[in-house]
Amino acid sequence: MGAHDKHEIIHKIKSVTPLLKKMQYPAKRVGLFGSVARGDDTIESDIDILIDFGSEDDSAIVRGFIDAKKILRPVIGMNLHLTDYPLPSGDPPELIWVETDIDI
Repeated sequence: MGAHDKHEIIHKIKSVTPLLKKMQYPAKRVGLFGSVARGDDTIESDIDILIDFGSEDDSAIVRGFIDAKKILRPVIGMNLHLTDYPLPSGDPPELIWVETDIDI
C-alpha cells in the first residue's frame, strides 16, 4: 500500500468534475496513473493525472491544463503532474479512468 490513499484522491478528483467540465476547454476524461494508481507511491511521490481534452489543438490543450491545474491543485493539495492523453507509450497498465466521457 502506498503513502497516499488512492481512493481518497479519486474521490477528490470526482468532486471537481463539474468544474472540469465547465472549463473553456473541458476535459472529456480524467485518469489517475503512476505510482499512486499502482499503490507503490512514497510520501515524496507526485500525483499523476491524465487528462483527455479530445482535441489535437495544442493551444487549447495548454489552456485546458492551466485551468485544470487551478481547479485540481487546491483539492489534491499535493504535488500534481498533469499529462495529456494519449501518452506516446500507450496507456499505462495501472491507468484508472476516474471520469469517462464527462457529460459536456
